[in-house]
Amino acid sequence: MYQQMRNLEIRPGTSGFYGICVLVLIFCYGLILPVTGNLSPGKWLATVIANVLPILLCAAAARFLLLRFVFSRPPAVQLLIHLLAGLLFSAVWFFLLMVMLGMINGNGFMTFSVRPFQGPAALWQMMQGATFYAVVALLAYVENLQGRAVTPTDAGDTVSNTPRRVFVREGDETRPLDPERIIQVVGAGDYAEIVTLSGKHLIRKTMSELEAMLGPAFLRVHRSHIVNIDRVERLEPAGSGRMTLHLANGEAVMASRSGAKAVRERTV
Repeated sequence: MYQQMRNLEIRPGTSGFYGICVLVLIFCYGLILPVTGNLSPGKWLATVIANVLPILLCAAAARFLLLRFVFSRPPAVQLLIHLLAGLLFSAVWFFLLMVMLGMINGNGFMTFSVRPFQGPAALWQMMQGATFYAVVALLAYVENLQGRAVTPTDAGDTVSNTPRRVFVREGDETRPLDPERIIQVVGAGDYAEIVTLSGKHLIRKTMSELEAMLGPAFLRVHRSHIVNIDRVERLEPAGSGRMTLHLANGEAVMASRSGAKAVRERTV
């Protein structure tokens, strides 16, 4: 347990980092709310949840959409999307917060009325929502930068020419896996899922660690995808400089612009 905690990465994109963010958020609200009024322990806990849960739901949705659809677009388009998304984030968060507070202060979860803040209080809440969105967007941007595919020039510094063996668990046993059998690697937080024709294996390795282990036949074409170039059946343009890679197991992987560039530099 202690060794696992020592190996836990704390950086944007990892479960450890976002777990700490949630704890800090809960701690801050838990510390501030008693100042606003005399709350019983039960009411205090319910109010903390009512304030934190809408933020987590909106932040998770914003992070997913930013990483999946926004950061691959031109800067001018991103700026426009951020302006609109910030307003939408604030409005949805404010609505959910008012509903949650109405449920807590009403006669029950089925019979309650929503009385939204008005005037300066409403503007203050909307400004908080915009601030929360800015923080989420910044963390997602850092996460996106960390996960960008390296170019072949950069890869020479980090990727060994001779792939190292990867060990995976099969039942109660741990066995070596020949890298040539690997079709792709999919990132899953602090873990990675190795995909072969015979199945999938979840191992506790980061994408960066596996990228360095697997050798030059493997390219990181997306922040969460490493593919075996020898297992790519065909390539297909996907617009905006991106590319779809069709793999030997029938799956398709969308390469980012930098990942697509790295693939093109491998073609003749």
